[in-house]
Amino acid sequence: MGDPKARILVVEGDPLVGRMLVECLRPLEVEAWAVDSGGEALAEVQAAAPDLILLDVILPDTDGFTVAARLRDDAATRDVPVIIVTTATRVEDRAKSLELGAADCITKPFYYEEVRARVQGVLQRAAAARAARAAEAQASTSAALPAGLQGSLQQLSLPLVIQMLEMERKSGALHVEGGGQAGVLHLDEGQIVCAEWKGHTGEFAAFRLIRMTNGVFRFAPGDGPPPVRDIQSNNQHLLMEAMRRQDEGERILERLSARDRPLRTTARLAAMLGNRRPAGDLKQLLDLLDGRRTLLEILDQVPDDLRILEGLARLEERGLIETA
Repeated sequence: MGDPKARILVVEGDPLVGRMLVECLRPLEVEAWAVDSGGEALAEVQAAAPDLILLDVILPDTDGFTVAARLRDDAATRDVPVIIVTTATRVEDRAKSLELGAADCITKPFYYEEVRARVQGVLQRAAAARAARAAEAQASTSAALPAGLQGSLQQLSLPLVIQMLEMERKSGALHVEGGGQAGVLHLDEGQIVCAEWKGHTGEFAAFRLIRMTNGVFRFAPGDGPPPVRDIQSNNQHLLMEAMRRQDEGERILERLSARDRPLRTTARLAAMLGNRRPAGDLKQLLDLLDGRRTLLEILDQVPDDLRILEGLARLEERGLIETA
């Protein structure tokens, strides 16, 4: 259950949907109420900032992104977590939500269970973020060196951790571990400069780590020079591209039929290839389709999992792979 004292403002252009969302949140034992315009929302937040805002994109007097930008630009409200609610499925809208500092994004039509789960997660992460900021503030005013930030990815998402470290211009190593995966993001003055994941380095390694949602993280601050830089993109690009790749990957996964059984190529594909040596990308994919690995085990072997998914989808559409 959520904190009984948590106050949630629902900003929904359709009053009926607003009432539905308020009713949906009732089992969490929170105080929730709805308004149906951006002007009302800003007035409510100025009067008494809630603990969380569910913000619809389509409003009668403005749009949710404009409201989110005003909340972000106001020192009194920038720390209030916002969940964007939108009918759009385009990756650009989710990326824009992240750019504006939204804690999450829910796409209509939504399920009550999903809304409650996301709300709970954001409330927990917000509480953890407040505790982390308080600890950092206390450390900065004391004679002792600040302790390394650490915690659970279920309570504090890695994108939020990265944004916090960027704001504080921290340098050091952000270690991530969980679900049989482990890696490290190296930061120089708040910017990710290199990443390591299962022996792989570079942006693809960073994407795999940023998307991890189960496990633990630990930031080890350091004053020494960072490792050799192999990432040129800024943090915002990395976060948005990681989200885009996740969305695209989920869409491809929905089209693939076999997930739990080992995959292999068909005799038809072998006949098509004959004695020809496949190109690099295809050879890597064919080597993974050895009849011993499931789809998820295949994806767990490569940093650029989206490219492998795209290749698998093409092979399946042509009937060139099968379950072992």
